[in-house]
Amino acid sequence: MFPIYLYPEPTEPNFEFDPVLIDHARYPHKHKDLDPDANYIRFIPTQENGTYSMPALSAFPNKEFTGSPILELNDQGLLVEGNLACKYTDNGMEKIDPSNLISTKKGSLGCTEFPPVFSDNDDYFPFGLIIYVESPSESGFYETKFKGKSYYIDRSKLNNFKFYTSKNNQFETRRNKENSNFRQLISSDTDLQKFTKDASECFGTKDEKCFKKN
Repeated sequence: MFPIYLYPEPTEPNFEFDPVLIDHARYPHKHKDLDPDANYIRFIPTQENGTYSMPALSAFPNKEFTGSPILELNDQGLLVEGNLACKYTDNGMEKIDPSNLISTKKGSLGCTEFPPVFSDNDDYFPFGLIIYVESPSESGFYETKFKGKSYYIDRSKLNNFKFYTSKNNQFETRRNKENSNFRQLISSDTDLQKFTKDASECFGTKDEKCFKKN
């Protein structure tokens, strides 16, 4: 029997499927990809009176969030060790787009040189602004890595950031849920049982005539 994957949202508690991944999966040749094994938070801007909300995030060297942040997102853009490394772009209508950052280096596109922060300013990376993080801590912080060292983000101070588990984990959780739903459906539908059995046999033989017979 072969699995059939549907699109309805899974209903497990505390599970969120990033809707951008659906389009990404349908057209993988069009898009640049996420690190498939990394959890991430994605900035989802809101608009009020035509003005976008701006990201506010600081990554500190300790869990008390004291001292100078190593990474900071504010109204200017991305600051790395206190220096402006990436700035916001406009959306073609002279309005700042806080989801798209561009490096301050001449001739650079996007903001891809300072992981864990990633924003690629083109149509082939549909995720906008993301930061790779570990799973949320019960102590109220996200841990992230910069140049091999751990830094900490105060979750209570974040605005419009949403946490998602890794791409691989999202698809695996979704697949398990959908396969479970399909098994429940097929157990009570004899016509569907016959269809899937015949189709599975046809796929196994790789015989086009088989499909025409069935």
